[in-house]
Amino acid sequence: MRIEEGRHYIFTKVKTIVLPGGEVNLMLTGPDGKKYLLPLERYSNYRLETKTEIECKVDKINCSGKVFLEPEHPYYKEGESYIFTIIGKAAPGNFSGNDHFVEVSDLRGGVFSVPVSLLKDNMLSGNRVKLRIERISKGKILFAPPTISTDLDDLEEGISYSFRVDRIVPGTDYETYYVVVDMNDREHMLNTRYYSHYGLKTGSEFTGRVIKFAHGREKAIEPDNPWYVPGDIIEVTVGSSVQLETGEGFLTEVFDANGFTHRLLLESFPEMTVIRCRVVKLKKGSPVLERVAD
Repeated sequence: MRIEEGRHYIFTKVKTIVLPGGEVNLMLTGPDGKKYLLPLERYSNYRLETKTEIECKVDKINCSGKVFLEPEHPYYKEGESYIFTIIGKAAPGNFSGNDHFVEVSDLRGGVFSVPVSLLKDNMLSGNRVKLRIERISKGKILFAPPTISTDLDDLEEGISYSFRVDRIVPGTDYETYYVVVDMNDREHMLNTRYYSHYGLKTGSEFTGRVIKFAHGREKAIEPDNPWYVPGDIIEVTVGSSVQLETGEGFLTEVFDANGFTHRLLLESFPEMTVIRCRVVKLKKGSPVLERVAD
């Protein structure tokens, strides 16, 4: 079987290993029979060492095929609401403007930062607030999505549309976003982290396709890449190649004619300095490549 981004699976603990540099990881076996590593430092309160089976969400599969796992939180679930107590004003956020943060605590003594925009006028120390957990990633709880709707239900999946960048705003999840407008003047969000190298700025117009990144996820906009088209065959120069810690395959760094760096997951060590790859798809601003026979 092949595991999918966004879905939950049961993983079996194999052993604890220490990587070069001192990072402690759990080695897990997935339902696909492959080995995966889970860094323990992020999940110190999860007590993962005491478990033989761990339920994890496949949080992300990057363009090189590396899988990032998110173990089930011992107390909280995404999409559910819980009561927290305000304990004081946190330092200003990482953005200019009025988007500051307040610290809240739970019944177990955990402390979290929450955007002021979620609390309205209810910011007195000691007040109790009900907050919805939007996402849990790398052990970190995010309480809300960006403040602008990303509803794409009226745009058909797989179809390309024209969009215009209206402005750039801070989100409530410590990221910044392009606010893009479709042909019906509805606003959608694009994370600047994935598309800043496209040269997009306020007033820019672009064509993008409506896609789903993974099973069960909401639709998203994938702007057309200025350099790559799915199905293209390109030649890349091999840089470094190292065997994965699990011993299954080699993570290989390659360079293309446009000066971009990519990572490929290869079954064997590449013997050639130049290899041919197919652009399988575009995902969050990057081409997903696979090696093709010479």
